[in-house]
Amino acid sequence: MPIQLPRISCKICKMLFEPTNSGHKMYCGDKCTNAAGNARKKNKKQKFKKNIAILNAMKIPMGQIKTTSQAELEGLGFDIEFCSSAVPIWLEGNVQRGRKLYYNQYALVNQQGKITINHY
Repeated sequence: MPIQLPRISCKICKMLFEPTNSGHKMYCGDKCTNAAGNARKKNKKQKFKKNIAILNAMKIPMGQIKTTSQAELEGLGFDIEFCSSAVPIWLEGNVQRGRKLYYNQYALVNQQGKITINHY
């Protein structure tokens, strides 16, 4: 006899549904699953655009570098995790020293909370 899973509420539409398996326990169907994925993508895109707006507001001349702290950027509402790409910076012996984060025409080098912003 198969195990009967309890009815649960969908995270999007709040409708009660019976999960078909243990991995099917958040959304009632494809429509709500897709809506959740689209919401995550939209949120990520909005945060990336906000990061770009904050960097543009700093008015760093092209070809110039500005040094700041991670706490200062976060105080402006900057979320460092939402970037177009990230590249680790390694030392000898496979020790990661920091990360280089790219935001359109800006490159940020994050090393122990000290951030160098390069406008290229």
